[in-house]
Amino acid sequence: MGFGEWVKNRQLRKDAAAASALEQMRYSTGVDRGTLVVHVVRVYQIARRGTKAVVEMDSNGRTRDAWFWYGRVARGQCHLVSASSGYGPHTNCDNVLYIGHEGGTHGILQTLSPRQARRALRYERSRGERED
Repeated sequence: MGFGEWVKNRQLRKDAAAASALEQMRYSTGVDRGTLVVHVVRVYQIARRGTKAVVEMDSNGRTRDAWFWYGRVARGQCHLVSASSGYGPHTNCDNVLYIGHEGGTHGILQTLSPRQARRALRYERSRGERED
């Protein structure tokens, strides 16, 4: 095996491991009610008690405003979260995704870094498992 082939196989193994982690997160949504997998598209406010962001729902690709109670998130991350929907007084939107609880729990159960999320999605696309 040449160096180029070794590098390619190494990347493939890392991509497969990331895809496996994402699949495990998805599996958890079927087991634990109230959990979702979300991809952070954009962070638009970081506050003392949380972070406002736009997230893409892994299940259907739709985007929503989200409030991460007491959590800090970054663009490109993928999270398994405990969430509920409600009215957002600052955006005047009745469909804000609230992740965690005001009482002090952040609601982020599992995280893939932006690099891991990219690897997982690249692996799925290469296998034709998901259309993006």
